[in-house]
Amino acid sequence: MDKNVHLPAFIIKSSYRKDVLLNLVKHPNQTQSQIKEHTSPKYRSHMSRTMKELLDKELISCYNPKDHAYKIYFPTELGVKIAEEVHSYGKPRIDKKDL
Repeated sequence: MDKNVHLPAFIIKSSYRKDVLLNLVKHPNQTQSQIKEHTSPKYRSHMSRTMKELLDKELISCYNPKDHAYKIYFPTELGVKIAEEVHSYGKPRIDKKDL
């Protein structure tokens, strides 16, 4: 995938990526199985691919990448920033003139 893709748009294009990133920002330091319990990717392959995409874009990171059984993930600063942008999309904007 092109690295010039606008990151909020990249996240919004997939409900899996959006759910996982917003969940990790809300509840950091979770394992993949904990994240899976609270998000839409129900299949292992979907979750693995989603996590890899977020890791590749440096939106999340792993405390213990060499541990195969119990990896703990957390959002990066960039991930938190993008999650805030994604969360604000779709909210109606109020002009001061309307007040």
